[in-house]
Amino acid sequence: GIEGDPDSWNESKIYSTISIPLNYIKRNFRYGFNPVLGYGVSLLSANDYFEQDVFHTGFIQMQGSAIRKKAYRSIKAPYSFDTDWTFSKTLNNDDKINISGNLRVNLPGLRATHFTQLIVDYKYTDLNNEYHPLNNSYSVRGFGPGFLSDQFFSPKINYGFPVWYPDVALGPLVYFKRVRANLFFDMGFDWDFAKTTDKIQQTQSAGVELLFDNRYFRLAELSLGIRAGYKLVTPEENAERFFITFVLDTN
Repeated sequence: GIEGDPDSWNESKIYSTISIPLNYIKRNFRYGFNPVLGYGVSLLSANDYFEQDVFHTGFIQMQGSAIRKKAYRSIKAPYSFDTDWTFSKTLNNDDKINISGNLRVNLPGLRATHFTQLIVDYKYTDLNNEYHPLNNSYSVRGFGPGFLSDQFFSPKINYGFPVWYPDVALGPLVYFKRVRANLFFDMGFDWDFAKTTDKIQQTQSAGVELLFDNRYFRLAELSLGIRAGYKLVTPEENAERFFITFVLDTN
């Protein structure tokens, strides 16, 4: 971290959770609801910005989904959705509650193996809080997560389709399943009530992702790739508009 910089520090977190997953299968759909109760301890490096370096956090998380069965070569299950909301509170100071959540809806594409995905991200964190949970941060692609506002609302759209199915395995180490492309358009709206103005700040980006879907050790499936995009709207003066980043996707 950078000493005295409120947006940069080193943090270690230890937490425990209790959850009661409830699942129900009917015809082609699998319905799920998973309430989670958790407690965590965050250890921060020395930084003049913080009055303390240990924060105790309690949180409640609500996860819900309705996932339809999909064909093997389909990327996303059409007519499905999942949502995840977290309400957290730092217990050993006077910080206000933090709220973060997202909703993802999968719809069909132009062909059977294509998909259209609508995403909505939302975050509320009082900027006067001393501690800002990192897992409460959302951002527009091409813009790094930060603490620019009390509230952040971001609608996004993805359109994905397969490019190639290599179907090649290197023994039990890795199975190269699919190469796919994803077109995206993101919008972000920031409300900064902690300052003297409640002006809405807007960010937008669009681009393409090339992802490699691989299965490792016959267990975990990860998507690795690159993202290239353009910042359509940015509050930064003389900012570099084009961006290229590495992508690691577990969804």
